[in-house]
Amino acid sequence: METPRNIVASVVVCMHNEEKYIRQCLDSLVNQTYSHELFEIIVIDDESNDNCTSYVQKIIKERKGLFPRINLTRIVNSKLSIARNEGIKRSNGDYIMFIDGDAVANLDWLEAYVDVFEKTKCDYSGGKIELLNTKNPFARLLQETRFKQSMKSVDSPNFLHGVNMAFRKEVFEQYAGFCENLFRGEETAFTFLIRKDRIWAPAEKAIVLHERHESFKAWWNIYIKDISMSYRTNKVIAQNSILLALRHQVNYVKSICFYLLVISSFFIESLWILALLSPIFLKQGAIFKRYGNFKYYFFSVFVACADLVIRIYYITFGIIKNIGVKLIPAFTSNPKVLLENTTEV
Repeated sequence: METPRNIVASVVVCMHNEEKYIRQCLDSLVNQTYSHELFEIIVIDDESNDNCTSYVQKIIKERKGLFPRINLTRIVNSKLSIARNEGIKRSNGDYIMFIDGDAVANLDWLEAYVDVFEKTKCDYSGGKIELLNTKNPFARLLQETRFKQSMKSVDSPNFLHGVNMAFRKEVFEQYAGFCENLFRGEETAFTFLIRKDRIWAPAEKAIVLHERHESFKAWWNIYIKDISMSYRTNKVIAQNSILLALRHQVNYVKSICFYLLVISSFFIESLWILALLSPIFLKQGAIFKRYGNFKYYFFSVFVACADLVIRIYYITFGIIKNIGVKLIPAFTSNPKVLLENTTEV
């Protein structure tokens, strides 16, 4: 396969059982306002067992001879961090943008990122995340409580999320990629490693729409799984210093009185503190106004409090449990490739 020339940006799409939205995701990418000859789309299929693989193959066949070129690589079931690293290895662009298969990019998403890189000379960036499945009330509730601030703010690299982030490729050449024994949080850990000598700049106009869970059961199951696998995130940051791991936990600190408890981050990422105040105060806030009844009000309080309790648990015991855990460096797993498919141009 001939290496594409003049590729400025590589868009890495990681998917695992994303048949519901993968076509919308790819449609949003092939219709970007950025010049189609200057970017490529690299789809890494983490051994999906639904129909999303065949959907992507069909799109590739339909787009024969067209830019941007779409590359599909199906690997044996691994982890998101390994899938993203596989995308990095196969990229040809100066910039690498990441999006997941259950997200849809605004049509000027890519142009917004390239503009930020070229104007600010930054090394990595992140954009906003808005809700994709807006018709589902539970998904709306999660977006307005658990995810509201962190998904709609791009003021700091602390808000970088894997579903909408971008890096200069040279960053990965210096620091390699994401640690491969992380199930979640690999992007957060990676940014803490590179920020000492790499420049961050927000991309306010780089917006993606992302799916949220549509039932409490679905959200709770994945949340518990995330927490059980997130113990190792701090170890990435602590590979050179335990103090660096502690610094990770206090990066959101807004009040010195919460410093030792490392819970100031909840001020920014969730609304749990409002649950400790009077119902009158919360009733006058954004959540009650949006939903307009006590059912959603009390449920939002429950979600916020559950978030607080569980986060305190995994932050406290995660640091202790990860002391001495050996990390798997980037690009060491070399997952077996099951399928490769590319649009020919």
